Amino acid sequence: MRWGRADGRRNKSCSAASRPLDRRHIASRDIAYAERLRGVNEGNVNRLGGSMREVGLINPIILRPQAGIGYWLVAGLQRIEAARRLHWDSIPAIIVETNDTEARIAEIDENLMRGELSAAERAMHVTERKRLYEEAHASFFPLLHMSSAEQWIARIVSAPQGEGILGPDDEGRPLATG
Repeated sequence: MRWGRADGRRNKSCSAASRPLDRRHIASRDIAYAERLRGVNEGNVNRLGGSMREVGLINPIILRPQAGIGYWLVAGLQRIEAARRLHWDSIPAIIVETNDTEARIAEIDENLMRGELSAAERAMHVTERKRLYEEAHASFFPLLHMSSAEQWIARIVSAPQGEGILGPDDEGRPLATG
């Protein structure tokens, strides 16, 4: 999910379905979330709460509008929990318009890139990320005469140097070379 650039201009690859709609403070009571891959980590929430009490929130949480609820949490569970424990009425947020898959990938990627996951949590996140990737790109694999990403990776790894890795075209020629 690409939301923007450091210089504030919009990425050319940023689709309307995943770009920021707004940045503002949102009332804590208007934010909902369900079970997440990574639950609340008490130690992280306590440390983050101490920092938030002293310097405020450095990185806003990411939300998306949700009919009948207000907002659905995309990324920032530890931050929203720390804010609630500090009795903040509202929290800085970036509001995005995105679909379920993009929102889940954003949650996963934020946790993977942070590097605070245990080995079991990392494995769970990578497995879910792979499942979502395959779901989002399911139409790609049959074009390569494959059923999954594992076959794609195996073909790339085992292809001799210079041999086609994307499979044959309609006339049996390789579509790309390694």
